[in-house]
Amino acid sequence: MPTPRRAIAAWVLYDWAYGAPAAVITTFVFSTYFTQKVAADPATGAAQWAGMQAVAGLAIALLSLPLGALADRGGRRRAFLAVATALMVACTLPLWWVRPQPSDVWPALLLVGVGTTAFEVATVFYNAMLPGLVAPNRIGRLSMLAWGAGYAGGLVCLGLCLTVLVFPKPPHFGLDPAQAEPVRATALLAGGWLLLFGWPVAVFVPDAGRPQPWRLALREGVGELRTVLRDALAVVPLRRFLIARLLYMDGLTTLFAFGGIYAAGQFGLTATEVLIFGIGLNVTAAA
Repeated sequence: MPTPRRAIAAWVLYDWAYGAPAAVITTFVFSTYFTQKVAADPATGAAQWAGMQAVAGLAIALLSLPLGALADRGGRRRAFLAVATALMVACTLPLWWVRPQPSDVWPALLLVGVGTTAFEVATVFYNAMLPGLVAPNRIGRLSMLAWGAGYAGGLVCLGLCLTVLVFPKPPHFGLDPAQAEPVRATALLAGGWLLLFGWPVAVFVPDAGRPQPWRLALREGVGELRTVLRDALAVVPLRRFLIARLLYMDGLTTLFAFGGIYAAGQFGLTATEVLIFGIGLNVTAAA
């Protein structure tokens, strides 16, 4: 039975929604604001940001495999994705209250750490939906369409951050520049963007398989995971590919986590210039 077009559209739209917090919070705007304005000094802020990203990375590594196995065997990918997305929104919106003072460092780091973990765990369930949407020979096409939509979503959201919140002088909505409110408001925009465009995937994309009891689904999922890993590691070219991709993705993750921080710290870019930098990168990435 062909997948309804609205399910495919909802799946692609989620990447459009998901690209906004990645661009605004993790890569360009909030990370730069944290190191430049919230932390005691930029060097300390960069170290604190790196430490929390490392903690989040460990949590992602520990959670992704069992949760993915549970979702696959339990037939609840949609529910897991909805919970992870709600957690992302719940961690993004309160970043508005992070003021430019060192006393707000730890609330900011905790919100970003939990939000980053939820962000990456959500991709486990999101990507697992793809094979059930189209035939195998169309998976690559749909995947790249959604990938491009993610960068386009980040691009549009960054553009709104620049033109509506950061660039206007005086700021719209009575925002106080002395308290960095135009920059802080980008968290409200990113969280609202995710909520606005992310919900259709939890409504229109069907779950694969029949739901099973939690304990049975986890036991079968972990058993299947062991078999897959054992078979994959037995194939030498595949083992080399997995190790190489691990190292490659570590490098990319570092670039994503520190792009805005590096631009502001080493080249002295302002919040407006970092946004323009982010827009330029998203234009080329989407293309």
